[in-house]
Amino acid sequence: MVFDEFEKRKDMQYNAYVSYLEIYNENGYDLLDKKHAETGIDKWSKISLFEDDYGNIHMKNLSIHKCETEDDAIDLLMMGNFIRQVSATPMNQASSRSHCVFTMALECRDRVHNVIRTSKLHLVDLAGSERVYKRNTQGGTIVEEAKYINLSLTYLEQVIVALHDKAKGNRVHIPYRNSMMTTILRDSLGGNCRTVMVATLGSELDNIDESVSTARFAQRCAMLVNEVYVNQHEDLNLMIRRLEEENSRLKVELGHAGSGGESLRRDLTVDEEAKTETTINGFLAGREDREPNLGSREELMHCIRYMKQLILDKDAKYGKEVSVLKEQINDLKRKLGEYLAKESTVSFNPSRIVNKENSVEDMPGVIGGCGRQVELQGESFEMKKKKMSFSRQAVAHGCVPQFGPRGDNGVYIGDSYA
Repeated sequence: MVFDEFEKRKDMQYNAYVSYLEIYNENGYDLLDKKHAETGIDKWSKISLFEDDYGNIHMKNLSIHKCETEDDAIDLLMMGNFIRQVSATPMNQASSRSHCVFTMALECRDRVHNVIRTSKLHLVDLAGSERVYKRNTQGGTIVEEAKYINLSLTYLEQVIVALHDKAKGNRVHIPYRNSMMTTILRDSLGGNCRTVMVATLGSELDNIDESVSTARFAQRCAMLVNEVYVNQHEDLNLMIRRLEEENSRLKVELGHAGSGGESLRRDLTVDEEAKTETTINGFLAGREDREPNLGSREELMHCIRYMKQLILDKDAKYGKEVSVLKEQINDLKRKLGEYLAKESTVSFNPSRIVNKENSVEDMPGVIGGCGRQVELQGESFEMKKKKMSFSRQAVAHGCVPQFGPRGDNGVYIGDSYA
């Protein structure tokens, strides 16, 4: 079933690893070690447990095997069952004398985002609880084995009871370290897990006590409630390889720069250049609160080139606008000069007007209406603000210039025309 799901999900890369552990008389042994099939259990290598700073349990002398198909996993299970400890007892002719944990570790790699998801499936075969007084024996190996079996089951029940008390808020410490089995199954009891227990009961009336005890134990396990979430993290090996490649590249560039050679550069892609320019534009427009984060030397160099181009474009735009304004100002100056040259300087006498080009025009009339002829031939008057100003048209039509307050001769002196 597990491997069938692997075949359906083509967008992921799956790996399956198998280990098989036996706990006999509170000692751990590897059931998948081929050398154990040829020697007795007293010569087997024992498994040692270690805990890291993050609370993870590591087991020394336990082999892990990669499985490509379902048949590979079944073959390993059968090989382990062949060498596990089994003995005949008055209650069972093939009674298991140890607890066994068959573990399948699954690893899922996302082909796009380089994310790893991991999970473990523990298949635990617990040796049955036995009443020593029913064996009619005074000692020996069977009694010693029954003592360790019952002791480890008692510790397992204590852990389950403690988990119930912790869920109610009545307890903090969980005694996982009391036995090897509870230590190994710690993340399968009170961690990120789902626990399913299958209990086998004897139908004989003589075994009613053992059956009731087993049913109560299964009921306690069924009441465990855990919060489940996905075990997901980044691929550390891939991150290490990338950092090593980056470190090597930087060392090469540093060596070239130190020796005076041209440093090796990686050209940015079109998308990377567009992303960098978008970041700079957002920062200049005030949309980014923080300074832009440029992760590589190539991005920094592209940023400098892009900023330089922006400055040159601004200078060219403003330079064109300044040239247009200068032309407009010069045109206004020219027109103003023409107007002043035409309107500001004239020469006249009462009977004729002499313009600046010495052309004479006869214009009879009397200035001031007083009967006196005022001859101002040859003089030029510059019409400025607060001074007398008039036009040839005004004189031609008999308009009288006012020279302010009326004098004895009836002439006005002022700024405006009557």
